[in-house]
Amino acid sequence: MHDTTLALPAPRRETHRVRLRAWLIGLGMLCSGVSEAADPISDPIAVSVAYARAAHPVAMRLQHATEIGWRGLQGFPAIQRSLLQLEAHLQTALSEPQDAERCWQRLYTLAVQQNDVRMQLTALHARGELRTLDGNYEELHALGEQILQLTERVPSPSYKAAAYNLLGTAARRHGQLDRAADYHEQALALRSMLQDRSGQAESLANLGTTRRDQGRFVEALALQHEALQIRLRQSPPEHLDIAYRNLALLYRELDDPSQARMHFEKALDAARKRPMPNALASVLGSYAVFLNDSGEYARAQVLAGQALSVDASLGNRTYIALDRLQLGRALSGLGHRSEAIPQLYMALQAGREAAQTEIIAGALLELARIELDTHALTSANARVEQAINLLDGARMMPLLADAWFVRERIRTQLGDNAGALHALRRYMQLRERLIGARSVQRIAALKSAYQRQRYDERIGELTRNNTENLLRATQHRRTRDLTLALSGSLILLLGLIWHRYRVAYRLHHELAHKHREVEAARRALEDVNGTLREQSRKLYRLATRDPLTGVCNRRHMLQKLERHIARERDVSVLLVDFDHFKQINDRLGHLFGDQVLCVGTHAMREHLGSGQPVGRFGGEEFLVALFDVSADKAAEIAESLRKAMARALAAINPEPQTPITVSIGVATLSQCETRTLKYLLGAADRAMYQAKAHGRNRIFRHQAL
Repeated sequence: MHDTTLALPAPRRETHRVRLRAWLIGLGMLCSGVSEAADPISDPIAVSVAYARAAHPVAMRLQHATEIGWRGLQGFPAIQRSLLQLEAHLQTALSEPQDAERCWQRLYTLAVQQNDVRMQLTALHARGELRTLDGNYEELHALGEQILQLTERVPSPSYKAAAYNLLGTAARRHGQLDRAADYHEQALALRSMLQDRSGQAESLANLGTTRRDQGRFVEALALQHEALQIRLRQSPPEHLDIAYRNLALLYRELDDPSQARMHFEKALDAARKRPMPNALASVLGSYAVFLNDSGEYARAQVLAGQALSVDASLGNRTYIALDRLQLGRALSGLGHRSEAIPQLYMALQAGREAAQTEIIAGALLELARIELDTHALTSANARVEQAINLLDGARMMPLLADAWFVRERIRTQLGDNAGALHALRRYMQLRERLIGARSVQRIAALKSAYQRQRYDERIGELTRNNTENLLRATQHRRTRDLTLALSGSLILLLGLIWHRYRVAYRLHHELAHKHREVEAARRALEDVNGTLREQSRKLYRLATRDPLTGVCNRRHMLQKLERHIARERDVSVLLVDFDHFKQINDRLGHLFGDQVLCVGTHAMREHLGSGQPVGRFGGEEFLVALFDVSADKAAEIAESLRKAMARALAAINPEPQTPITVSIGVATLSQCETRTLKYLLGAADRAMYQAKAHGRNRIFRHQAL
């Protein structure tokens, strides 16, 4: 939610010195300004708010002092520029965006007059950071383009990377995720070329955040882990709160709440140790999102309120919108709708002003949920439509899936069963794309790679130690031989031999011990690999089976049929649909409806045997594949299957006067006009609907033209 683009590139060493002086002077001024307000407060949230409130008068005194110094230094443009640059860094350090913007704009104008391109780049990039904070992404994009144009005049890979970083942030906030990913990849390539480790970590994190928004979670996880490792290797580690928060957000999307919570707590602990109120507010806001998603509304309300207090004190308009959205969600979850609605409307307005697709869609969906609960269905439907239109263009799949889920509930309450079914299918398609079999396998492979890497590092360390011991033993033997050759006395010779023998014995003993450690590590690695293979098999079964009935899921079933048809072999399919299934759910409840599906599929598998695969096609529709079976034989099997299912379902039916039956459509590939899987399934579907049209509880064969 909060961006990580907050680090200036430093192409010249004097920029570091100026910034260091600015931070030291600003810290001294701020301490004198907030000492009374902060004492005896120890809570980081209260200290951050006190810091923000005390910064403004300090900034005013700084501006006044700079103006006096400026007038006194007329005729000394170089000193005037240094003074203005010092004030700009101080105002930025004091989190006074308006005063900082005034200073950087003035410094940019002065640099243009003096034709100092480097100073122009510094000022433009600093203004871009400020635009990131206040949410003006149109101007942020324009500033990034300006920096790119200047780097054409004076080549500067570091500033070019910074420009791509700003452009990527603006594109992501506008929902242009593919373009944002391109920009961040270019920034990463430049920073890798420059061997800028801190910049690489920043670009990896930004690219990972973009991949997360695209729903490409495996790539995002690898990128964020790589960024964290770079941060941890820095001395001292920097921006750990950002790295842990990004990983927490990813684990939240991957439905791993324990990992998400652990990383959020690490991020919160790291943020509290940094003297940066906006960093603390960023983690608080993101943690509130997770808590709202987990249903922990009371704590989410506390954290969102704390983040709002800090961001409001700092004037961070972009993050205020997120804080209000999460505060509104928490209040709504606690049942305080009258308090939640104003917060959500303010978040919606702020999101529209800043053109933040994610904030706008989130506020619309939360308002739609409230209206759905209060039966304002027309208004709720309109809001969901707006959210879907926004998210379709932005390709934000997690939010888009949530929007289709809300729409399904609305269409159900409106009595539009067709619309509800369409919305439910769209929701299931998006969820399958987000967390599919391929993603599960790649995540398992990634975890295996990390586990293997740790053991490889341990084995490498032991191998290096063994090599050193072997070299040392060789050296000792050479020394012993040389001593023996030069020895003129038998007694001295025997003494030296005894001494070298003891040394060699100890070294060989150590070497044997190290070899045993290597063997133990190898066996441990084999055990881990066996465990990972077993987990991979379990994950594959979860990814290919319907969780309710245990039969094949739709994707796996269609893959089986495609492989069979590709070998140019005949196949018949039975499309089985449970009659009046919605009425069964409405009369007897969804749990009984699930029991009907389970008993029916069990009867199918018992009747057909293990040689004929059964899969869930969608909802209450199931697909049976009869490989190398003629059309007549397929019809016989379908009729006997219908009767077997009727007997099994009658045994659990609490309403014998209303039997539970199925309708079956039968189609054979060799009798289809076009011998493709799509046409075959369409023929079976049409035959099934003909069975329903002729009174249900029957089979119907597709007739060739």
